[in-house]
Amino acid sequence: MSGETIEIEFEATMDDLITLCVANYYRKYDFWTTIVGIARSNLKQLLIGLSMAFPVILMISYFRHKNDIDVFQFAFSLITNSTLILCLIVFFAISFFVSFLKVGCRSCVGRTCKKNLHRLIEKGNKSDLFAVTKLVLTSNGVQLIMPDRRIDLLWPALASLEILDGIFRGAYSDGNTAFFVPSRFFKSEEEKQRIYEQCVHWWEAAQEKPVPTKGAIEA
Repeated sequence: MSGETIEIEFEATMDDLITLCVANYYRKYDFWTTIVGIARSNLKQLLIGLSMAFPVILMISYFRHKNDIDVFQFAFSLITNSTLILCLIVFFAISFFVSFLKVGCRSCVGRTCKKNLHRLIEKGNKSDLFAVTKLVLTSNGVQLIMPDRRIDLLWPALASLEILDGIFRGAYSDGNTAFFVPSRFFKSEEEKQRIYEQCVHWWEAAQEKPVPTKGAIEA
């Protein structure tokens, strides 16, 4: 740290990204929103399964019995069958419980994060996620210097600064990460806290000034 400029060089790993992903997930975790989301997801899967299975059951019953069965009456009796309804309720309850356990399990969330990150990397050129990066922090904003490109951000472009599970992170208003530095790239926890507090000071001061540009400038 020298004068009005702070420079940190770091190289993130997949484990760093997973740690950040899991920490960010639990930061936004809301019990009732999660409950509703799980219920909607499982109900949707149940309805899709029924919509595929029901016509098959009707066709099998029709071709087995042909003239001995009234399709509409059979369909009605199937829908109103108390045993079937009870089985569906039990299946939904078990499915909901298993999904809820997965959400509450950090290792399960970590595995999901890892799968999503692998998909993200496979979709496009995301090699710079693991590139050696120099983070330059000044009173004007943030600069990320990578081997193939550079990103410049003014402080007002960021919605928040935080230390999340030991990781120093800056985020956009939509919650996406603008930059992050794993804890091991600071000399000490005290240094990390000093840098964080200095950046918060710059960020707060910048909110009072007009914003000449917004978003990120890539070079």
